[in-house]
Parts: sequence; structure tokens; C-alpha cells
Amino acid sequence: MGRRHPFDVQIRNVPPGAAICPLHAHAVQWELFVVIAGTATVRTLDGRETVGPGAAFLQAPGTAHQIIATGNEPFSVYVIANHSPSDNTWYPDSKKWNLKPQRKIFRMTETDYYDGEE
Repeated sequence: MGRRHPFDVQIRNVPPGAAICPLHAHAVQWELFVVIAGTATVRTLDGRETVGPGAAFLQAPGTAHQIIATGNEPFSVYVIANHSPSDNTWYPDSKKWNLKPQRKIFRMTETDYYDGEE
């Protein structure tokens, strides 16, 4: 079949009260969301906004976001993303990093540029 472009389209169905994922920001990945059904709260570092059927919104790289189903019915949304083979994801609430393609999650501490080098 050959190599595929790192592009993905999903339909995510989220039960009431659940979040699609923790608050996070991708280093290079863009995500477009198109709401199919239900209501949700989009949480960013700037605040919260309610979205419902027909709403569309884009999350650019570096923009921390979380989507929480807040209605009484399941929340359904198309997620369209340019899944880069190399991406770092920052989780502000837990101070974690997810490194891709390694798929390893770390907590890091700041250090000097030359620390451990000759």
C-alpha cells in the first residue's frame, strides 16, 4: 500500500462528564474539531467555551486545550489532525511531556545547556 501521509480523521464519542484527553498542547500538530452531536466545554489556558452541533474550531500547535462532554447525552466530534511522525506534547496540569515517536512520557527538570557534556 505504500507510505501514508501522517493525516488522520476520527469520530470520537465521549460519554457525558468525560474528557477526550487531559489539557495538552502539541508542538507541531494541528487539530480541527467539527461537532456532530451533544455539547462540550473546550478548556484552554485562556478560559472555557461551550460548543454544540455544527461548531468547528481549530487548535494550533502550542495551544493547550481539553474537550469535556458537558451535556446529558454523548458528545460526538470529528477530529481531523496532521499527525506528524515527530511531535512533543506538553500537559500543563501534570507538568508532563509525551515524546513521539518514542511514545514515552516524562517529567523533566530544567538544567544547563552544557550539563553532562565534555
